[in-house]
Amino acid sequence: MIRLAGRAAVLEVTGDGPYVRFATSMAADIEGLATDGAVLWWGDGPLGRLAHGLGEESTLDDLMAQAPLAGVRRVNLPRRATLPPGFTRYEDWDFRWSEAPPPAQPGQSHVQRIDDATAIEALLDAAFPDSMLRPGHPMVSDWYGVWSDGRLVACAADRSTRPLRPDVPVVGVLGGIAVHPEHRRHGWGAAVTAALTTVLRSRHSLVGLGVVADNHGATRLYERLNFTGLHPITSTRPPTPR
Repeated sequence: MIRLAGRAAVLEVTGDGPYVRFATSMAADIEGLATDGAVLWWGDGPLGRLAHGLGEESTLDDLMAQAPLAGVRRVNLPRRATLPPGFTRYEDWDFRWSEAPPPAQPGQSHVQRIDDATAIEALLDAAFPDSMLRPGHPMVSDWYGVWSDGRLVACAADRSTRPLRPDVPVVGVLGGIAVHPEHRRHGWGAAVTAALTTVLRSRHSLVGLGVVADNHGATRLYERLNFTGLHPITSTRPPTPR
């Protein structure tokens, strides 16, 4: 077993894949463990201390049994049906990344930066009430959206990572994508997603987003917009120390 210290060590043993670049770009004080067939690392970020694992299930389970996971809020594992003893399932989701520019979408030219917190809140309340991302959230740097007949009908947040070190590249991340229920099936979701993706691809070498595993409509949209890179994840809560 090898002990890892720092982002570079994790990238070296994992092969510098898109999900690892994303996860490590948000974290500080990264440590980890590696063995033949599995890697586990953890660090502190905007959502608290998170851990991430890659590799064969039983080998990864052995690493988790040895790792100091006290204080870790969640452990993100490759998608799996069964969990290690004591772990509970939080959510199944997919990290997807853009592998080519999105095709131009009808209405994309109407997408603009939005600086109206009240309108964004009203849209999210109607379309995406469970959204963690809201105006003023520390992970959001900007909002983009579309107005129609004086109403904000679609929005998306630029929640690109904010590395603590200047040598760590920013990863472009979309979030908070929502379309008002009365304006769905008009292409606004595709328009706002394509527009923000285009902006982020012009700034960053990697652009990604997360989508809940059973959100098949969103998944089809993202695939159509060339978010074809895929890392399926099962987020778990580790056992509470006694």
